[in-house]
Amino acid sequence: MFEAEDAAADGGRDELKNGAAGAEPVIPESGKVLVLKGAPASAVYAMAVRSVLDTGRPAILVDGGCQVDPYRVAEVAKALGCTRKNIEGLLRKILVARAFTAHQLEALVVERLEPETRRSRAAFAGVLDIDALFMDEQLDGYEARIMKARCLRRLRAMAKDCRIPVVVTEGSDRKHSRWGW
Repeated sequence: MFEAEDAAADGGRDELKNGAAGAEPVIPESGKVLVLKGAPASAVYAMAVRSVLDTGRPAILVDGGCQVDPYRVAEVAKALGCTRKNIEGLLRKILVARAFTAHQLEALVVERLEPETRRSRAAFAGVLDIDALFMDEQLDGYEARIMKARCLRRLRAMAKDCRIPVVVTEGSDRKHSRWGW
């Protein structure tokens, strides 16, 4: 299991009930941000797939840790009962933006994600491995914490303003964190 934190609340933590592979994905409430600590990318893929299937609207994935893999998304969709024909159409509705530096990730989240969410009428947004790029040895620790906090504040505001669920993963597949996040 992995920890879940409702980033829009007061910081309390609950255990996510359906963290197991193959379980029906639990999509957070619209207007809320859910931070999953140590969650695999497949948890967010399942929520994105379920959102597209339920609403017919796109989902957006922002990749901060080079984790988005369309083949794995297709596997998750198949596990959720999609046929091959459905999977092809579904993959077209999952929009991906990938950052390669902390500054690119911050720009994607703070400046570009909400306009794209509104333009595409996306029903779900996921940010994979938000903290990976902020651990760059060449990035000052204080600056990294400020940038990450700015991203999380923007995600909370966007979730509320666009009335969509937003899921963020952090600390996935890494044993050590430079800043203890």
